[in-house]
Amino acid sequence: MHPLAALLEPLQRIVRDAPHEIRIRELPRGVALDGYQLQDAVASQVSTLRKMGVKSGDCVLLCCPNSAAFAIAVLACWKAGASCLLADGSSTAAELKVLSNLFHPSAAIGEPPGSTTLSRVRSLVCWKPSTVTGRRPTLPPQTAVIKLTSGTLGDPRGVVVTAPQLMTGGRQIVETMGIRPHDVNIAAIPMCHSYGFDNLIMPLILQGSPIAVVPEVLPGNLGAALGMVEACVFPGVPYLFDLLCRIVSPWKPTGLKLCLSAGAPLPSAVRRAFGERYGLRVRSFYGTTETGGITFERAGDAIAPEGCVGKPLVGVSVKIEPAESVDVHPTKGRIVVESDAVAHGYFPADLSTGTLTRGRFETGDIGRFDRDGQLHLVGRLGFVINVGGRKVNPIEVERILRELPRVRDAVVVPVADPRRGQALAACIEAEPGLTPATVLEELGERLPRYKMPRILQVVKDLPRTGRGKPDRARIQKVLSLRGPDPSSR
Repeated sequence: MHPLAALLEPLQRIVRDAPHEIRIRELPRGVALDGYQLQDAVASQVSTLRKMGVKSGDCVLLCCPNSAAFAIAVLACWKAGASCLLADGSSTAAELKVLSNLFHPSAAIGEPPGSTTLSRVRSLVCWKPSTVTGRRPTLPPQTAVIKLTSGTLGDPRGVVVTAPQLMTGGRQIVETMGIRPHDVNIAAIPMCHSYGFDNLIMPLILQGSPIAVVPEVLPGNLGAALGMVEACVFPGVPYLFDLLCRIVSPWKPTGLKLCLSAGAPLPSAVRRAFGERYGLRVRSFYGTTETGGITFERAGDAIAPEGCVGKPLVGVSVKIEPAESVDVHPTKGRIVVESDAVAHGYFPADLSTGTLTRGRFETGDIGRFDRDGQLHLVGRLGFVINVGGRKVNPIEVERILRELPRVRDAVVVPVADPRRGQALAACIEAEPGLTPATVLEELGERLPRYKMPRILQVVKDLPRTGRGKPDRARIQKVLSLRGPDPSSR
C-alpha cells in the first residue's frame, strides 16, 4: 500500500463500523454525505484522476473553495498516491500559473460554481495545468501536502509536510483540545489553509469527527451552524468572533463546547464582548504553517491577557532562545519549536525566512513565558520600525490601541518619513463616533511621543485577507498616500 493511501486507513475502519453516520455536511443548503456516499464520491474522483494520467508520486493542485468537494479531493489524491498542493479557492489564473511553474502538478482540481445538489461533490472540474517551465521538483516520497505561505518578498513558498508529520500534528491537536470522535468541527475558516486543514480535515481522518462546512461566511449561515444541537468545536479567527458580536439577533449556543481563535491576536475587547453575549470563552491557539499547532489555552487556565497563547500542545516543546535584532530583555527571545509534527522543509528552499530542520523550527516570532508557563507573543523578528534611530515594535502599539474604548482591532505599519526615516501609521477598526483626535489624545497618556502614530485612520472594517487576517500590504499602501495628522505632531 502506498504511504499516502495508508493515511486513509483510520477513516476507512470508522466508515466500516458506522457506514450511515454523516461525515460531511454543508450548511445551510443541507448537502450531507454519510460514510458510504463519501467513499463513492472519493472513488469517482480517483477514477477521474487516473484517466488524466495522475500516478503515484505525482502532485495535484487543489484550488477548491470551502466545501465538501475540498475534503473529497484531498482523500482522492491520497488514495491515488498523489500529494496535495493546497492553493486558496479564490486564487487567480495568474497565481495558479505561478504555482504550476513552481511545482509542476500533474492535474488541478476546482469546483464548478452554482451547483446546489448532492451531485456537486462529484462534478468537480479537473484539468491539466497549462504548460509549465523549469524542472519538476523532487519531493520526499511520503509528501502528503504542500502548504503555501509567503516568502520574504511575497513569493509563494511551499511547506512540505509528510504523512507521519501530518498525522502527528493532528493527534497533538485532538488529544490536547479534547476533541472527541462525535464532536462536529465547524468549517468557517478555509480548509485549504494550514489552520483549517489541521483542525478540520485531520480530526476527520484520524477519528471520523464530522465536518459542518459553512461555504459562505455570512452572519445567518454562521449562526445556524453554531446553533446546532450536536457537540461542536468552532475554530475561528478574531474577525469571525467580532462579526458574531455585532449581529443584531445573536444565535443561541446549544451544543458548542469549544471556541478557538488563531491567525491573528485576539483583541481583549472582542474576547470580553463574545463572552458577555454568548456565555462562552474563546481560547487562543497558536501555530505556524511549518509546525502545525504549538500552544493552546487550556480549560483550567485563567483568562489570559492579549498576546497570551497558552501552553504547549502534547508532544510539542517550545523554547525561548536569544536572537539578534531583538530588543534585549532577559525573559524574551525567538520562539523555537521542536516536535515530530514539524514539516520536512521548504520548496523552493532559498525562499525560507525561518530555520527549518528535522523536527525543529526557529520561528520569526518573539515571545516570553510567564510564571505559569504560558507563552506570550510580543513581536516579530525584523518587524521593527526605525523612528529617528529608535526601534519601535508595532505589535506593542497595536496591543495598546486595542485596549482603548470602542476600538475593535488595529494595525500599525511603517511609512516613509523625510525627517525620521520611518514613522508609524495606524489603521483602526472602531465603533461609530470614534475620531483620530480622540484616539491620539488617549494614546498620549500611554505612549512616549516617538511611538505615537504620525498617520491615523479610523474605519468601520479593516481590509482583510482570505485567511481573515488584516491585509497589512493593502493598509500600508493606503496609509503611505496620506500625510501626517496635524494632531500627531
